[in-house]
Amino acid sequence: MTEAQTRQFATLYQALQGFDDRAAQARIMCPRLCFAGSADEIDYGEGWGNVHVSMAGPLVNRRAELEALGWDVRVLDGLDHTQAMQAQQVVPIIRSWLTSKVTAASSTQLNER
Repeated sequence: MTEAQTRQFATLYQALQGFDDRAAQARIMCPRLCFAGSADEIDYGEGWGNVHVSMAGPLVNRRAELEALGWDVRVLDGLDHTQAMQAQQVVPIIRSWLTSKVTAASSTQLNER
């Protein structure tokens, strides 16, 4: 990784340290979806301080909390980070989710008439 790329990552993660995710949740008014593979666990090597990043863990362990905050949560069984971001996995999830949201919005509008 180049020095410029390293600086870019450092800047991003430093800025995120002070971000209050819980406070931001109340300001999100649109439908929201999060998903990850159940095996989405990334171990970075020595050059990155041997950091472990779990994308799946928070979705699995805090699913009820996320759903209570208004998130639709999908966990893709057995998939890692690379597998879970492939179009054949992502497109059906997003298509189904968007269809359900459009259908629900249309139904609400009809009932309001």
